[in-house]
Amino acid sequence: MNRRDPIEPGDEVFCQCCKQNRTATVIDVGYGLTEYWGSVSNHVDLITVCNYCESEDIFDLDSIPEEEEV
Repeated sequence: MNRRDPIEPGDEVFCQCCKQNRTATVIDVGYGLTEYWGSVSNHVDLITVCNYCESEDIFDLDSIPEEEEV
């Protein structure tokens, strides 16, 4: 099984939404601080996205097949 490394922040990626090459970045989409019955919690949910439009629909440039010339 050929498994690719996950996309890291700062990697060059292709964004399906922008239709351009962009840089990957990480954002937190967690709901943050909550308090219940005296207990405090901080929910963090980090995702890797396009740094321009924040779309999750990004692909590593190495995983995109190049078009063959005829």
